[in-house]
Amino acid sequence: MSAFARSIFGPPLPDEHRWNFIHLYFDVFWWGLLNGSTIAFLAVYASRINASAYQVGLLTAAPALVNVLLTLPITGFVKGKSSIQLVRWSNLIMRLFYLLLIPLPILFNQEIQVWMIIIITLVMNIPGAINGVMGNVFLAETIPPEWRSQVIGTRNALLAVSSMLSSFMVGWILSSLSFTSGYMVVFALGFAGSMGSSIALFQVRPNAAMITAAEEQVSHRKKSGLDWHILAGPYGRLMGLMFLFHFSVFLAGPIFPLYQVRDLNFTDELISQGTALFWIIHAIAATQTSVITRRLGYKKMTGWGTVLTALSTIIFIFSYQPWIYLLCQVVSGMGWAMIGGALLNYLLEKIPGENRPPYLAWFNMMVNGSMLICGLIAGSVVDLMGRGGGMWFAVGLRLLSALAILVLG
Repeated sequence: MSAFARSIFGPPLPDEHRWNFIHLYFDVFWWGLLNGSTIAFLAVYASRINASAYQVGLLTAAPALVNVLLTLPITGFVKGKSSIQLVRWSNLIMRLFYLLLIPLPILFNQEIQVWMIIIITLVMNIPGAINGVMGNVFLAETIPPEWRSQVIGTRNALLAVSSMLSSFMVGWILSSLSFTSGYMVVFALGFAGSMGSSIALFQVRPNAAMITAAEEQVSHRKKSGLDWHILAGPYGRLMGLMFLFHFSVFLAGPIFPLYQVRDLNFTDELISQGTALFWIIHAIAATQTSVITRRLGYKKMTGWGTVLTALSTIIFIFSYQPWIYLLCQVVSGMGWAMIGGALLNYLLEKIPGENRPPYLAWFNMMVNGSMLICGLIAGSVVDLMGRGGGMWFAVGLRLLSALAILVLG
């Protein structure tokens, strides 16, 4: 391998782990096809078939509600079970629900379609909650610590590339076919990507030595519910900051597709181009996150990345011309690349390395709790402030959370 290739892809893969790493790469590449098609355009489709702000909010709230309710019971259910088998089957069962989206445009009227999408989203996240609990364990048992940075970094790059490619494909599909046929093909593309990802996961082989090491680590940890004492110290303030940050992020989520469809009158082709551009910039910026980290540190990188997401939202509000929207996606891609490269590491800096699970459990509760609340109140925010006012409110919250992280973090 040349020095240039090694600088991009890292050192050659070790023979004993090559099979698993390659299929983990296939897993995330196929998932990117789902991410850039069905996941990216489901809320857009719902907005185009006259879903209300409350209904689009429920699309956000449904996964969070399931995770909040099931995380603790699932933690007890999965104890002693194979993470690889659980991740394989929970992913497969969850992704089979994407098949149900394909015929929706021709089976039901628009009002029923919206509620069917919400119900499907809710039910599919029941098996998905298992993956949420076991996903990190699965990676720990299949990727050795010394290879984790390279493998996860490569997976992130592949996700960006495949999401970009599928976004371009969606733009071409929706501009070439009728509204109904186009979205049926888009949902079919997403389902194909989900099945390709599941097939790749079933190819990942258990590694007995790594599983034993992971089990030994787990055996020394106390298995219990949420530890409230953790919040009494500095970590409690950090969790408050994390709740504010994610609240500012998720509040705009249900309003975003409604605003771009009904206020800015974007075509699906323009939305797909913007999504593809976001992933291009995200992939490029992600290659520079290590350089930025050395200069700023994880806290400042998270804070200033949040400032960029607020700036991109301001640009989005005024995106009455396509070039303004594309500029918004450039700024957004840079901001989210900074956050993606810093947020988890910023969090892990504050957590004792010998006892991370109870701390991460609280973080997961903050994320899902903020997502749930935002999904439930987004409709009321739109009723009170309008779609534009809701976007400005989200901008204010993002700037406030950025300031709080930079000053209080």
